[in-house]
Formats: sequence, structure tokens, C-alpha cells
Amino acid sequence: MRSLYDGLVDRSLGSQVAAARRQATLRPLVELIGAFALATIIFFCGWLSYNGQLQLGQIAALLLALDRINQGFRSLGGVANTYSQVQAASDRIHREILDVPDAPDASGGRILERIEGRIEFRNVSFQYPDGTEALRDVSFVIQPGTSLALVGPSGAGKSTVADLLLRFYDPTAGQILLDGTDIQDLDPSWLRAHVGVVPQQTFLFAGSIAENVRLGKGDASEEQIEVALQQAHATEFVSTLPARADSLLGEGGAGLSGGQRQRVAIARALVRDPAVLLLDEATSALDAESERAVTEALDEAMRSRTTLFIAHRLTTAARADRILMMSRGEAVESGTHPELMAANGPYAGLFRAFSGGVLE
Repeated sequence: MRSLYDGLVDRSLGSQVAAARRQATLRPLVELIGAFALATIIFFCGWLSYNGQLQLGQIAALLLALDRINQGFRSLGGVANTYSQVQAASDRIHREILDVPDAPDASGGRILERIEGRIEFRNVSFQYPDGTEALRDVSFVIQPGTSLALVGPSGAGKSTVADLLLRFYDPTAGQILLDGTDIQDLDPSWLRAHVGVVPQQTFLFAGSIAENVRLGKGDASEEQIEVALQQAHATEFVSTLPARADSLLGEGGAGLSGGQRQRVAIARALVRDPAVLLLDEATSALDAESERAVTEALDEAMRSRTTLFIAHRLTTAARADRILMMSRGEAVESGTHPELMAANGPYAGLFRAFSGGVLE
């Protein structure tokens, strides 16, 4: 991970240095050309004036016009530099986002008549396109209606598990099964429509609360939105707003606290009534009261749903039905909180070390 970060920093530095060199070369060149042209014109104007062919007022007007023209030429250096930056950004967007290949068989596929919610990772391994190994022979089962907490230090592979479940990538080895069916045989759009996702970093768009919730299900009725807000424990603050769910928010959810934004995001995930929930715990940055409200909302959301959540607080992980301890892309321990504490293994050591603290 450090070598990857260092490589990205070096690439960014190289791009900035190259842009600075282009600017340092082009701007003085433009200034020199402008100065040479001005000196030449002044010389000829002086010669014409000396011979009585040009009046002093005409020279002044000409020089003023030339100064205006010269300002335009001087701005070319800035325009060229801006263009090079825009071109570099465009190249990165195409190379790193638009040109990233979709997962194999990213269209079409089966649609299950009914979802129980049993999830199984069977000997799953994964390497990113650049060759970085993220998961190695990971296996676990989440029974319908139960929860599994993924625990481990940064870079352990927790987020990769979530990405694979949503089919942003496909495993390089092994299988991921939903109710006994390999998810590579399922229609990706259908699969994602039946998995509710609550990300760690919540973003709300400028618009009403109802419009933000409806992003989870485009055809959601007002009644469905109201039910989702109730399940997310958001009605307690939404009901105090002048226009209730139709109250307008600023960009990023401006006007709401962190805990309130998180509960709107939970409602957005619940409005489609998903059989499976994928949660990236986001309570670590909240105050105690907001954390309590969000935790209650998450507990309500998880009830009777199969839930996979990435835990950043070990005290939160302890509430899950089962816990999977990960390290360097491998599953090193699995069990309930009491079982893992009694085993006195890596999880117990981590729990005692952080004792309710936050895992980065």
C-alpha cells in the first residue's frame, strides 16, 4: 500500500513539474516576442516621426493600441498552462475512470424469483489489474437474516469484499454465492438493486430530503419514503422541519448535522426494502448523541436482513452475530465476540489494544 501511495505521489509530482516547466518556458518566450515587437514598432515610429510622416498623437494612439494587443498575447501563456492542466485531468479521467473495463459479463444474467439472503464467499481470491493482491482464499457464510462484521486494520481487504459483493470486480479465483447461485450468473443491475448500501462518507445532493431518499428507488411513493425515514429513525428530526420531508437541503446536506445526514443515507438504502445490507460504519466521527441515534437506526435496518458491515469500532463489531477478522487479505479468525475473546487470538489482542477505539 505504501509503495502504491509513493508511486501516485511521484506521478503527481512529475506532472506538476512538467506543467511548471512548460509554463516557465512559454511565458518568458511570449513576453520576449511582445517586447521585441514593441521595440521594433517604437523604432519605426520614431523614424517616421523624425521624417515628418507621423504625428506625436498618432504615435501615442498606436502605442496604446499595441499595449492592449500585447496584454492579449501575454495572457496566452496562462491559457496554454490552463489547457495543459485540463488536458492532463482529462487524460486521467479517461485512463483511470472511463477506460476501466467493466466486470466480465456486466450485462444480462439471471434474476432470482425470491431472495433468502444467504451469502457465501468460497475460497475467494482477488488481484487488482495492476497486480496488487487484495484477497487470498477468503471463505465465510452469512446466513439469512444474520449479520457479519468485517474487522481488521487498514488494507486488510474489507472494502474489497464489499466491492466484490456488488460486482464492481469479479474474483480472480473462487466463487461468491447468493442463495446458492454464483453472482457472476446474475444480472448485475438486478443484484445491486437488491443490496442496500450505506457508505462511510455520506453525500446528500442539493434538493429536498424526499428527493435524496428517492435516489435509492426512483419510483418510491411518499408512503415508502415515510416508512424508510421511520425505519432510519429520521422522522424525529424531519417532523420538526417546516416542510418535513420536502424541506430543502444545501449541497452535501448543508442544514443537517452529521448524524442526521447519516440517517437520511440509511433511509435511502432502506427505501428499496433490500434483502441484503452493506454497511460501512460511519459513527466514528460523530458525537455521542448522534452516534446513539445512528446506531439505533442501523440496528433497526439490520433487523431481519442479511447484513455485511465494515466495523471501525470493535465495540460495534461485538454486536454482530458473527465476526470475521481479516489481515493482509486473509481471513484469520471467525466467530462470535465471546468465542473470539475466549480464543485469545488476534481479535482479542486487537480488542484489548483499542478497547472501543477506532480502527483506521
